[in-house]
Amino acid sequence: MLKNYYFIALRNLRKNKIFSSINIVGLSIGISASLLIFQYVNYELSFDNFHQENERIYRVIQDRFNEGQLTTQWAAGCAGIGPDLKAAFPEVEEFVKMYGSNSILSYGDISFREERIYYASEAFFEFFGFELVKGNPETVLVEPFNVVLSESTAKKYFKDEDPIGKTLKQNGQSEYVVTGVFKDAPNNTHMKVDVLYSFETFVAFTSENARTAWGWDGFYTYVKLVQGTNPEALKSKLRPLILDKYAESIEEFNEDIDFHFMPVTDIHLDSDYMMEFESNGDRQTVNFLGLIGIFILILAWVNYINLSTAKSIDRAREIGIRKVLGATVSNLVNLMSRD
Repeated sequence: MLKNYYFIALRNLRKNKIFSSINIVGLSIGISASLLIFQYVNYELSFDNFHQENERIYRVIQDRFNEGQLTTQWAAGCAGIGPDLKAAFPEVEEFVKMYGSNSILSYGDISFREERIYYASEAFFEFFGFELVKGNPETVLVEPFNVVLSESTAKKYFKDEDPIGKTLKQNGQSEYVVTGVFKDAPNNTHMKVDVLYSFETFVAFTSENARTAWGWDGFYTYVKLVQGTNPEALKSKLRPLILDKYAESIEEFNEDIDFHFMPVTDIHLDSDYMMEFESNGDRQTVNFLGLIGIFILILAWVNYINLSTAKSIDRAREIGIRKVLGATVSNLVNLMSRD
């Protein structure tokens, strides 16, 4: 029976070349287009899933108010919120603070302008999922004027040399000791970094206010919450801390400040605030593309069924003969599926 089906299918393909080509090509294009769309949607939804315990990592979003009106929303907020959250709330297990920069780095006669430089606090590599391939994650960002490079950045300056212990110059002046190398940031992260300076370097350049100031914005702050912590419940406890740290500005300038917590896995699709690392995606667009992919797949399937059904009318006599000879319903279904 199977052999018979096989030869009938070949015969029909040869007999109806144009019809078969249209039917098969139409279904193939529909499936291919849907798979491409679903692959892109899956990629967009995968951002920052590679961080260990990513479900516990949140970015602190800052809102500033003037005379009761919301004026700005910052992806990079005030300097002091990270350490103050950790000190005030046991729900906050750890925090990481970052500050963006750019400069010309040089090694001997090799120099490049680096745009994706960030000062980062010492817990960075224990906090995020960036893989450190050289250096100790607990110490690479501890001391002032330490620098950690991505693999591609290290190769630009040092070729095949071991970069650990080598010195890079910033703008021909400050010298940084290379203490570590990490794998290049994956494409599916909102946080593209090539060079990390220790945050202690930023403090050395500026002042201790870089640790504690509430009126100095531009600092990315991420917190890791204790397992089971509800971020909304934590947000509801912030007002006493804000009044303690910011009361003078509230009273004197009639301005206010507030914070909320955004899951790190939602940043790429849901975050569009001041000072984003880069332009993010849009969840509505991704959802719409997913619906288009489903629609194309259904349309291709319906089109295939309709064409096959229309063609099956031409085979009514063959089906009648097979029924007379004892073919079952399942035999006939299998026959038509091979048409």
